[in-house]
Amino acid sequence: MKNRFSCSAALLSVLLFGFWGMAGRASAQTPGHLSPQARISLLTVSPGDALYSTFGHSAIRVVDPAFDLDIVFNYGTFDFNQPGFYIKFARGKLDYLLSAYRYIYAYEQMKVEQRSIIEQQLNLTASQRDKVFQFLRWNNRPENRSYRYDFFFDNCATRIRDVFEGQLGESLQLYYNEKRRLTFRGYLNLYLGNHPWSSLGINLGLGSKADRIAEPRDALFLPDFLYESFAGGRILRDGLALPLVAKTDTLLWHPESTARETSVTWVDFLFAVILVLVLFLSLQEFTGRWSVPPRMVWMDYLLYGLSGFVGLLIAFLWWGTDHNVTQNNWNLLWAWPTHLLALLMVAKRRRSDWMRGYFALALLGTAGLLPVWLFGLQELHPDAMMFSMMLFFRHAVNLARRSVS
Repeated sequence: MKNRFSCSAALLSVLLFGFWGMAGRASAQTPGHLSPQARISLLTVSPGDALYSTFGHSAIRVVDPAFDLDIVFNYGTFDFNQPGFYIKFARGKLDYLLSAYRYIYAYEQMKVEQRSIIEQQLNLTASQRDKVFQFLRWNNRPENRSYRYDFFFDNCATRIRDVFEGQLGESLQLYYNEKRRLTFRGYLNLYLGNHPWSSLGINLGLGSKADRIAEPRDALFLPDFLYESFAGGRILRDGLALPLVAKTDTLLWHPESTARETSVTWVDFLFAVILVLVLFLSLQEFTGRWSVPPRMVWMDYLLYGLSGFVGLLIAFLWWGTDHNVTQNNWNLLWAWPTHLLALLMVAKRRRSDWMRGYFALALLGTAGLLPVWLFGLQELHPDAMMFSMMLFFRHAVNLARRSVS
């Protein structure tokens, strides 16, 4: 198996139909206790270009010169060879692992991936360092290292937060930005500006639960905000509240893209052009201005086929998995799985009560997105909104055709 120094976003990969981030398990020989010269640090790895690395990564580094010890404790690995891997992965039942390996392996991998590594050396006493280290040793035992991964609430970054909060107790005061008021979806979208198709796929798969405001502590599911929390944190030592971070070093540096926030992309422009084209052709067909109205079967096959497939995926993520944030997804108002069956009727122009009824209901369902958007029940991706508008026009045309034929 291979070590992957990443916090692979299993939920997000499922939503995007297909990136299988692979991380293996490694072990490291560790002493029973740390020497007084030891230090413990938080490592923050910058986001990378690949989808699995979009959100960055966090890990714990333990260095002790007395034992020639320099290892990384990484909560972002999993066993690719575990039984039923793909089924567990898709259903949100995949167990992640804590692994430990020498720092040089992590450094070399990030060097290849051209990602920065920032180290925050923590201002801990010898007893505090040893307490954290003893917990990590215990947690790395084969019977203790696995946990049920949840991208928002239990991942490689939140596990590190919990380790230090659990072992240092009231002596630790992490910094939480009370002024930042973002939803979970909003936090993700900060990083998806360079991945327009991924942004669309992720936002389609997330339900309304992702649109609640995240508590300041919840923001630490992202490595950048865990870094921020440690940077502003305090530690109680000998009755004094001191900065949690004693020293910050850049261990590896690569220039990073600053275009991470979602903005208008070429994909948005593409959807807008297609929307205008669908509207124009639908109006031509609806009004019969052409002597021979175009048979828009090819367009309906594409629109109904894609929306039906998306509907099946959304239904699966809602009812067939353990992913809480994929439930209550209002995109099902336009993405009906039954649209795959509608492919059989779009080519038939004859009058039919049940066909009329289907397209009328589909028209009403798609129109139901308007109150969802107006009342903020769920944030809808702009490209999904444009696609639903295309469907709305085709529902109207197909309904009209069967009313007059």
